[in-house]
Amino acid sequence: MKIKFLVLMIALILPFAIVAQEDDIVGDDAFDSFSDTEESEESFEQEPEPEKDTAPLEKAESEKKETEEKTMEQAEKKEEPSIETVEKKPVVKPIEEKKEVVPNGIKVWEWNNMYVKLGGYLQARFEHVNNDENNEADSLDKFYLNKARLSFKGQLAWWSHFKIEFDVWDYKTYSMVPVEVYAGFPLIRYFNLKAGLIKVPIVYQNMMSGSGHLFAETPMVVSGHVTRTKSTHSGQKNFPSKDEGVMIEGDIFPWPELTVFKNWPKGILRYYFSITNGDSFKAGASKNEKFMYAFRGELNPFGYKGIKESDFSLKDPYMTVAFNFAKNIDSNSNYEKDKDAEMFGVDGYMGWMGIALSGGWYLWRSAGDKAYESMDYYDYAWQSMGFFIQLAGFLPIPKFNRNIELKVRYQQYDPFSEVSADHRPEDTEEYTDYANFFVPVTHLTDREARVITAGINFYLDLMGRKNLIKASFEYSWRDELEPFMNSDGDKVKTQIRNDNFIFEVQLKL
Repeated sequence: MKIKFLVLMIALILPFAIVAQEDDIVGDDAFDSFSDTEESEESFEQEPEPEKDTAPLEKAESEKKETEEKTMEQAEKKEEPSIETVEKKPVVKPIEEKKEVVPNGIKVWEWNNMYVKLGGYLQARFEHVNNDENNEADSLDKFYLNKARLSFKGQLAWWSHFKIEFDVWDYKTYSMVPVEVYAGFPLIRYFNLKAGLIKVPIVYQNMMSGSGHLFAETPMVVSGHVTRTKSTHSGQKNFPSKDEGVMIEGDIFPWPELTVFKNWPKGILRYYFSITNGDSFKAGASKNEKFMYAFRGELNPFGYKGIKESDFSLKDPYMTVAFNFAKNIDSNSNYEKDKDAEMFGVDGYMGWMGIALSGGWYLWRSAGDKAYESMDYYDYAWQSMGFFIQLAGFLPIPKFNRNIELKVRYQQYDPFSEVSADHRPEDTEEYTDYANFFVPVTHLTDREARVITAGINFYLDLMGRKNLIKASFEYSWRDELEPFMNSDGDKVKTQIRNDNFIFEVQLKL
């Protein structure tokens, strides 16, 4: 009875002792607690039982042990790798390592968390333009160096980085031209600051590197070109893509500081806001004081990865949609009253497993308020508008499935049209002159155009670097959609530049 009473007391006290032990040990694995419990239960003292004949039991136990040992030996033999498995392992690993390539750019200096990286790209191009009978512009059939960019970017502290990029030779100005020169301060994920010569955060193609463009030539609504010649009244001149000023950018949502968003992708909602001079640093200052501010808001459902118009390495789907707005205060005005220019746009990108779809719609407007437009002498209010859509895909060719890419683009662009919100009375002489000026247009290069472009890209890896060489060929079919007024006052609808092709070779560091 005493023994039974003792066993009963231990059984009642032991659970409390185990709980007390677990509370004292902080950070131990739960499985450790289970093992301690099993050992303590086996140590319980039990009342002795009457002696029995153990010979049959010992025989059964010995047979059981032999069976278990045989089973363990067979299991160990199965776990040992076969000769075929051992021979395959060293063959598979080198193949996977060969697919890994060194990221673009060359580190020229590195110490602790600081570094300076050299980058850049070179684009050599030949372009042929079909000259129609009524073409008044010179032929563009020629070889030329489209871009020769060299950049230095680096990080000197966790809270500061910089970038210096310039065109070694600009074929328009025949000189070296700076592209980006800024210092950045990534203080927190919600607020990053840049100051200097920066890219204005509107139109995703202007924000990304030119080496990542799908086509050799940007869409007409982005470049302001129709029929491979600049438009006479292109709205983009009021919104320089690169300008001196400051910009802040960062994530709006999610908030990883909260547990519920801890595993959410970063950058689902992002913003960009800049204040710049509003003048092209190449063209110089305008007649009046002015400045430009721009805003871009992005929605990235799968997280932020940056925009690429084509990317074979996207194993997971990626998507981004953005709204763009900019305003240039007192832009291109010849009078005392202010005249503003506004820009609106929507663009986006979707990509997955080598297939990419991208596009955009943009409106550029130059118009004054009621006080401005009601003056006796004024600048004509006008706008440019257009859209484009691009589709690209890599060909699934064995051993070359990331080297050959087909592409097609449809675009439409009207560089010069009347602003509907005109504040001048219709019975005035100024309104009559205004109407005659716009309908129809008086310049060949101000007519609305539609262009379909198709082509192919070849990518080559060299010296362990991804897409070091890119050869691009594209052909464009053009069609003008509206007439113009010639010098005799007659409305004429005729083709001026019908089609063209571009062959370009790009070398990227």
